[in-house]
Amino acid sequence: MNIFLLNENYIFLNDINFSKEKIIKLDSSKTIIYSMNFKVHQHLESLSIKHEIGEDVLDENDLNLIFDKTVSLYAWYTDPRISKKLEFHDTNILGMMDDAEFHTFLMIKLYEIRIIQKLLKNKSPKKIITNSTFINLIKKIVDKKTEFIEIGKPIHETMVYNKIEIKFNLGKIPISFKIPRNFYTKIKYLIENLVCSSNNLWLDLSKIRESILLLEVNPSVYSELILQLSKSNKQIILLNNRRPAIWNFKSITLLKKSNSKILSLERVLNKKELQSINHQKEQYLKILDNLLHDEQISDIFIIDEISFWDQIKFELINTFRKRLQWYMQLIFTSKKFMSNSDIRCVLSLNVIGETEKSILAQISKTTNSVMLEHAFANYTSEISRYDILSNYSLFPDKIAVWGNVQKNYLSKIHGISDDKIITCGSPRHDSFFKLSKNSFNPEEKVILLCPRPIVEPAGRHHTRMYIKYESALKKIVKELNDIKNSELIVKLHPGDIEHNNLIKNIVNEIDSSIIVFHTKPIDKLIIKSNLVLVISPDGFDPSTIILESIILQKPVINYVLDDKFYDFSYEQYSAVISITEKNNLNEIILKLFNNFTFRDNIISNGKKFLDDYLSNHEIASETLAKQLLKL
Repeated sequence: MNIFLLNENYIFLNDINFSKEKIIKLDSSKTIIYSMNFKVHQHLESLSIKHEIGEDVLDENDLNLIFDKTVSLYAWYTDPRISKKLEFHDTNILGMMDDAEFHTFLMIKLYEIRIIQKLLKNKSPKKIITNSTFINLIKKIVDKKTEFIEIGKPIHETMVYNKIEIKFNLGKIPISFKIPRNFYTKIKYLIENLVCSSNNLWLDLSKIRESILLLEVNPSVYSELILQLSKSNKQIILLNNRRPAIWNFKSITLLKKSNSKILSLERVLNKKELQSINHQKEQYLKILDNLLHDEQISDIFIIDEISFWDQIKFELINTFRKRLQWYMQLIFTSKKFMSNSDIRCVLSLNVIGETEKSILAQISKTTNSVMLEHAFANYTSEISRYDILSNYSLFPDKIAVWGNVQKNYLSKIHGISDDKIITCGSPRHDSFFKLSKNSFNPEEKVILLCPRPIVEPAGRHHTRMYIKYESALKKIVKELNDIKNSELIVKLHPGDIEHNNLIKNIVNEIDSSIIVFHTKPIDKLIIKSNLVLVISPDGFDPSTIILESIILQKPVINYVLDDKFYDFSYEQYSAVISITEKNNLNEIILKLFNNFTFRDNIISNGKKFLDDYLSNHEIASETLAKQLLKL
């Protein structure tokens, strides 16, 4: 039996589109205002409005519950009540959404829902003021006598990939902006058509030969692998629906040199097939609309005995409506291409993206698929729940890993057999081993600061972490600026992450002369530096820059904000200086600059770590190519 507590008024704010006047009219002695995220907290602070941070009610068990529930819903569309309704050429249209996008969307929603569930448990509020979406949820939790007042404008939310970020540096200034997904697709195809037609890069669909298909692979990053594969008699084909394979001059030159060809799904369909898809689209639109009113689906989306389908369905279904034609074309063209080609092997960097899903769903028994590890993966049994973010346990055929550390983890934790694991090393880092390692000059003090942004997928985007991050970043930048004769360079994470903009603004506010890079190749920046300082919000998720700096024989300091350390391979070898805010950063930096023995010992430890963690230094591409060609 519930014991109802204080008869107070509650305001829940998850967006800044509200009237300050409407809030301050309320009796503050009887009203508690809760911010639901850092953006709202910042805004309320700027308005000097007293409030509580709603996220403070969450504990570790809640975060694990949210994460596990999100992962359990990846295949929500396979429920028998849904699965057959939206099948198109034997592929479920609802399954085409990128799992990373769905994961982020659901994590953010469940994070807010869990906050409200816990804050209102055993409460009987007199009045609740919030947006319409929350009102529908809260009515399932509180006493029916509670009065509801809607506040703020309707929130026009968007899925992560509904807009595409364009980013580059204009001199010292990092520029980034977003454009609608449909507009980006049109511009992308126009540029591809111009470049590929003038350079004879389009795949000739009338000529069938044994081929290897690379999905969403950046040629400039995997140039050595492509060159190694091109030495065979097999045709190399690249399919890039997200970022074009002809993004820069280096990529174009490589593709011509290796005689690789570009596949564009827009070129696969004929006019009659397009018309057929357009005609069939109408029936699927009706089915999608019916899902909005299907009460049975509510049973799929439940957390702590409360359904949250109403809180996510409009945004989710509307996204499918907007992308319906694209998904249908993707499914149809993938099936047509795979049926009319001789693909012997498909190589992808993940198995959860739209391109990857569409192709892998059409693979025949004679075609092998390999997922290549593309980031610095470190997991222990303690944090194994998060390895889903690296697609572990999701890959359908084989996985190519960087070394025995990852192989042993997959074998021990997931029971993956040796015949499904290719231990090749990291093809993307072959070039790093070939770069000259500049000898240390004590007169130069170039520090590369790499602040890893806060992201939502692990549910660690707490307002308190944003506050701590901002405080730490300001302190770090000021301290680094105080080191005599030093130069500070900042490199943002290359991903489309909102926190990057906050980081950039903080650095610019402290010192506008500091160069902040977004897209510049990391190897060039590491080579130029004498020391690399990484800021890690979460100890369980170390940056790939740590590995890259060790390869290039630069000492690395990993500044961990959540104070959590794990038994990773680089920790076992003391290859990285891992610290928290409790350590004296400047003292450690000066010791690295002035104590050659200390510095050399760190670099030496790094070499031992590399020998253990990374296989086939400098020849990973050649090793993987040989394995792929055997399949």
